[in-house]
Amino acid sequence: MEIHEVILDDALKASQNSSIHSELDAILAKFKSKSIEEILFKNESDEDERISYQIHDIIVKNINTRTLDKNELSQIIHTAKHYLQKGISETNIVDILIFLNINCYFKIKIRNYITDFELQENLYKQLSEKILKLLLNVKLETHAPQNAPYHEKELLQTASEGFLIENLEKTYSLILGMERSGRGFHFNFLLENIIDFLFQINFTKFLKALNNLANPQTIVFYLQSFQKENILKLANEPSIKNKWINFEIIRQIIEKEQRTGFELNELEAVKNTFERIIKEDFNFTKQVIVFFNRSKLFNASLGELLVKLTQSQIEDIVSSCFAFDNSHSNIDIKNVLKDHFNNNSDDNQKLFFYQTIFNKWNSYFDSLFKLTDFYQNDILLTDYADFILIHYELTLTENDIIIKIDELANKIKFIDTEWSISESNQKTKFNLYYSQLYLLFLIFEHKKIENSDTENIFEELNQNTLHKFRYLNKDKLLFYK
Repeated sequence: MEIHEVILDDALKASQNSSIHSELDAILAKFKSKSIEEILFKNESDEDERISYQIHDIIVKNINTRTLDKNELSQIIHTAKHYLQKGISETNIVDILIFLNINCYFKIKIRNYITDFELQENLYKQLSEKILKLLLNVKLETHAPQNAPYHEKELLQTASEGFLIENLEKTYSLILGMERSGRGFHFNFLLENIIDFLFQINFTKFLKALNNLANPQTIVFYLQSFQKENILKLANEPSIKNKWINFEIIRQIIEKEQRTGFELNELEAVKNTFERIIKEDFNFTKQVIVFFNRSKLFNASLGELLVKLTQSQIEDIVSSCFAFDNSHSNIDIKNVLKDHFNNNSDDNQKLFFYQTIFNKWNSYFDSLFKLTDFYQNDILLTDYADFILIHYELTLTENDIIIKIDELANKIKFIDTEWSISESNQKTKFNLYYSQLYLLFLIFEHKKIENSDTENIFEELNQNTLHKFRYLNKDKLLFYK
């Protein structure tokens, strides 16, 4: 349950002249006899549960708009502020944990509780060092209980093996599985909150804690609850070199990506982070490209970064990461990559890149012609159809286009004379030829080429009812002005 921001702001201002909430303070005082470890890693004893429920009941009652008492809400926030100030001035982590037990319901930023003076280095340096030491000593490991289902144990084993061999897909199989199940890694809300607290009061110390992490599951735990603005700040931090951390930063940004579009600062953040991965490990880079294949934001970033790579790196990426198949469901996403590459590349880079794409596309079609068990009953475009059109525009003269159209039209016209192993194989070949011809038709129209013989070819194909009945199974005209 979230309280309205305006109400929360008013209560925060009123808390300056408020007093301690006596009932809540009496409950919180029970923490004073406990150690940091006991509060952080409580064993859910009856007493711990009672304390948690009592805190919950008091606060939730006062953030429910039906029963909201503004004076009491101000007292609760005043109480939280009291423990925060006490924790900072006395460098007492227990007081900070008590504060976080309250503030986790409000999520008020630290800077809104205390003045800039109170956050001066001499007042919080010791506290942040204590928190850093605490975090460095915490060992977070994922274990499957003895009674866990077999598939969960197998998933954990796969993730462990994947991390050892730096296989991104296997390593994240467990993480994605837990997130899809709704469980995620939210197993210690106080630890999550103290991580965020350190981020807010001492970014440098937080970076030291973050850069100390190795296991991707722990990295996810650290970053999973961060707001987008904090993730973007991390993305633009050049001191983060660990590829697993940088990958998770990108993933967190993309998870929060608006499907209808993205902001320039998000694009720059992903670019900066991904560029660090590229510099650290190019083989891992290729895995990242495959992982984020369907993100417009990532493809835009990749398009702009391609211009910084060598030709051999580009060839490697196209060969390893760009998947050609008989679907074009992601054509809009890939066109984002195309557009951002075009806006940042020179003529020579364009020529090389689109030639490389064309070579793979051409090899893909050649391989399909040789497959006897492959069946295609319609036009085959692939996600990279518009890339092929750009290649044609860059490399073919008008005469080249006319010649290629004539060659393919003849193959279609005399398809019955070409040997095929079966009727379905013959239909597949027809549609593959037709697919190649269709792209040439598009570039013919785009360039506004005037050639009556070629125009007659398209008209004849449109009027060939036998072909449409036997091979295309549709009435619409593919070649039309």
